Amino acid sequence: MALSGVARYGYVYARVRARFADVLDAGDIRALIEAEGWDEFISTLMNTPYGKVATGAGDARELERALKQELTAQYMMIMRSVTEKRLRNFFHHFFRRLEVENLKAIIRLKARRHAGEPLMYPVDDYFKRGITMLAREDITIDALFDRLKEPYKSVLSAHMAHMRKDGDTLPLERALDKEIFTAIFESARRLHGGDRRIVREIVGLEVDIANVIAFLRCKQEDTTADLLPFAFSLPFEKLRDAAFAEDIPSSIRSLPDGIIRRSLERAIPDYESEHSLLPFEKALRKMFYERVKSIIRGYPLNIGTIIGFLYVKEIEIQNICAIAIGKEHEMPADNLMKLVLM
Repeated sequence: MALSGVARYGYVYARVRARFADVLDAGDIRALIEAEGWDEFISTLMNTPYGKVATGAGDARELERALKQELTAQYMMIMRSVTEKRLRNFFHHFFRRLEVENLKAIIRLKARRHAGEPLMYPVDDYFKRGITMLAREDITIDALFDRLKEPYKSVLSAHMAHMRKDGDTLPLERALDKEIFTAIFESARRLHGGDRRIVREIVGLEVDIANVIAFLRCKQEDTTADLLPFAFSLPFEKLRDAAFAEDIPSSIRSLPDGIIRRSLERAIPDYESEHSLLPFEKALRKMFYERVKSIIRGYPLNIGTIIGFLYVKEIEIQNICAIAIGKEHEMPADNLMKLVLM
């Protein structure tokens, strides 16, 4: 017999619902942006629910490390609170996105032979694969692949020769994206029908946006796009047709009407003045953020509120990190405002 929404989500929903009170609003973000210098920025942040996290952060890197620990703690709270087996399996893979981001950062670091270690999400205690240890400077790219565990070892093995030849990490990163989103959608197939629909609506939009960004980059570089093998609101054939348009604005205008095309069309003037794809990426990220907030409005008792909470926290932490870096480099508030989502 199918579980009711209360039975499936009652405990985790109550914990997530309480944490929405700690989400920063537009006024909080604006106050952080308008703070004069690093000290005032930290002082302002201390007066938000991130006060404990900000304690002792002497620079942007230390703050980012603490914020990544905070986000990981929110995921761990979800994993401890979900008891139904199919839901736990879904959130296990949704959480694993952070481990994949760690691995992609390490691969980029090793391929470019940069010194230092990227800041990681502290997820090794949960997943037990020791990914963050692979960032050590004494571990070469070949040693990294020798030490990788499944599912990542077999996923990346087919692309190693290409990366060794030209140092391009993008095929490896796309292979990791394909693996993790396949796992997410496969686990979602076992969920309750309404939950499956919500996962497709939210996570599917993230995938569509990733494919559009990949398409625009390849259109700009006149190469073939390596798309994720999923399509939700934007079918593959529509992107292929758009590739034959004369230029990027024409490609965008040839896409089917919908929130993706409308968001891109609004960014065309900025693209034409800046000659950069960044306005398109910002427009799509903003649209995604607004879409997530609309889905969780009223905090419905379903999986969407939990997924939406995690996405909102991720974006919020990205905002704070961007502002922190801007404060370190004395970036004007007007410029910082362009980097964040509100």
